[in-house]
Amino acid sequence: MTKLYEDRSQFLINERPKSIEKYYLEANTSRYAKIHEQKRSQYINAWAKKRGLDFTNAETSLRFIRIRTEGERAKAYLIQTLKLTYIYEGQPFLPHHFGIGTRHALTLKKVSGEWKVLSEWYTDPIEEDIDIIPADAPADSLYSPANSKKEKKQVEAFRSLERQTTGKKKRYHRDRAVAYAQKYA
Repeated sequence: MTKLYEDRSQFLINERPKSIEKYYLEANTSRYAKIHEQKRSQYINAWAKKRGLDFTNAETSLRFIRIRTEGERAKAYLIQTLKLTYIYEGQPFLPHHFGIGTRHALTLKKVSGEWKVLSEWYTDPIEEDIDIIPADAPADSLYSPANSKKEKKQVEAFRSLERQTTGKKKRYHRDRAVAYAQKYA
């Protein structure tokens, strides 16, 4: 099972379907699990492309809650922690990381001495429709490090002006928080 999740983590960033096909059966539930992984990879890569990111590494760790075998079938419950490393285009020496945690309920079937995914369900924080990221959205409308220095100067100038006019520093600006969330979320 560890190899399955390692290969799926790599598939998430390299999008080579053949690397995970060997783990799935022809049954409908197994095909659905494979299609879900493919859509997940498409989504995370479209998301990264719109933000000017390149994934460089994916590391996974598993914590098994319960494994129960019944003849040629096994049921497993586990928690996966996935750490994705990325760089911004144009900044190759400054890697960043983020993590994704998922809980899995997995049914495996032994075929020719190898365990294959028969069905799988899991909580997926990135389970989204790839169409949510419009193909025609300009990439520069999303965050990029090139814009961050300019934005920092603009924010600092605004805060300085605000302090001069009000005489005191405000702690929280709901309007700007909402605008920020709408722009970057």
